[in-house]
Amino acid sequence: MNRLNNWRCVVAIAAIGALGCGKAEDPRAARYRDSILLSTAPTGAVTIEDARAEIDSTDRVVLKGRIGARDMPQWWFEGSASFVVSEAMPGSHYNAGPDHDPSTCPFCRRKWKLEDSMAIVRLVDASGQDIPVTITDLLDLDEGDIVVVQGDASLDESGLLVVDSDGVYME
Repeated sequence: MNRLNNWRCVVAIAAIGALGCGKAEDPRAARYRDSILLSTAPTGAVTIEDARAEIDSTDRVVLKGRIGARDMPQWWFEGSASFVVSEAMPGSHYNAGPDHDPSTCPFCRRKWKLEDSMAIVRLVDASGQDIPVTITDLLDLDEGDIVVVQGDASLDESGLLVVDSDGVYME
């Protein structure tokens, strides 16, 4: 009987240990997080629309965006600290309420393409290399959260705004 009680104790301790242990954090995450997380928002944030227009005059931008984009089921990229943002700033004609459907809005259907109202933010390290940690493991971000990022902006081959960001502020 004593062996049975010992076995029960071992099983109970193992079960408690298994329940208390979640997914282990990538050991690189804390180091990268400390290097890219900003404690104050950079000044001069612009809309995606304005950032696209400024690329010819400057490659460095401060961009404010909302995590995720309409009709995109996944806003992050596995194995990379990259994510999609959409317009979040007042004053942009892309900024509409939560019930707004651009596919049925006559103004939106005439005036913009989805690519014009979203951007990809790639968090990079001090040497300019992509951070190889999935953003959901790196920062506590959820779809709809607002961020301000600073970095070098460019348009990719499809015309999508891409910001190689060395700093992110989470509102």
